[in-house]
Amino acid sequence: MSFSEPVHQRRSIVCHICSEFCLVLDSS
Repeated sequence: MSFSEPVHQRRSIVCHICSEFCLVLDSS
């Protein structure tokens, strides 16, 4: 499950940059 690791990390970065973006990704 190495794929889930980078994806989660990248999402975390986006979350940090924009909280709204995080919500959009979560909804997606």
